[in-house]
Amino acid sequence: DLNHPDLRNQLVGGKSFVAGTSSPLDDNGHGTHVAGIIGAEIGNNIGVAGIAPACKLMPIKALDAAGEGNTSDIVAGLLYAADAGARIINLSLGGGAGGTALANAIEYVQGKGCLVIAAMGNDGRNAQEYPAAYPGVIGVGAINSEGSLADFSNYGRWISVTAPGEGIWSTLPGHESAPATLAAETSGYGYLSGTSMATPYVAGVAALLSSLYPNLPPAAVKLRLERTADQIGFLGFSTYFGNGRINARRAIQGS
Repeated sequence: DLNHPDLRNQLVGGKSFVAGTSSPLDDNGHGTHVAGIIGAEIGNNIGVAGIAPACKLMPIKALDAAGEGNTSDIVAGLLYAADAGARIINLSLGGGAGGTALANAIEYVQGKGCLVIAAMGNDGRNAQEYPAAYPGVIGVGAINSEGSLADFSNYGRWISVTAPGEGIWSTLPGHESAPATLAAETSGYGYLSGTSMATPYVAGVAALLSSLYPNLPPAAVKLRLERTADQIGFLGFSTYFGNGRINARRAIQGS
């Protein structure tokens, strides 16, 4: 929602690649919720606080009002974001088939110095989804408030870290949107769950790291996020939790 009071001061120019639209204005609700987790404004006495509120958000629309879309639109959005100067790319989306075009786009943006962070998926099974399973991408699983893996969260050897993803309160559109978010239209806030919600927590911490250490390459940011994660009931890597639960303080301090 480009006019949301908790987001409108946080934005830089974006673009829509969805046919029949001319603006990245959110007509679904999902993108607005993700954006609030990353960068909702602080100090305005309303709503929520983003993980990285001093960073700017570039809204790229690649999915339609139903949350569906074409790989070609996602690819176009990725290329545009990288060429426009984005440093952290949050992809709270995924699918079972990657394909050459998407793989090439991920390689391209990584070559431009972008760190890609993607949702593991919400089928509750060991199943590869892309772009989370591509090399160099931070694949994010979701945990609940008890620190357990959320029932819906996918898992597997390509998972990198986990973050809160169940019952997350964040921004939602204040304008007419898809039926899934109609109940929240009058307030501009609401709860959503999914690995889509866990992913922006990681993107927000990655943005903090990249701001504090601008010369740190994406691979080093990824490694630092993994090494400073809190291990949950295990030692080392787990196919359920990856390297553990993201820890913003430890990531920033490097210990």
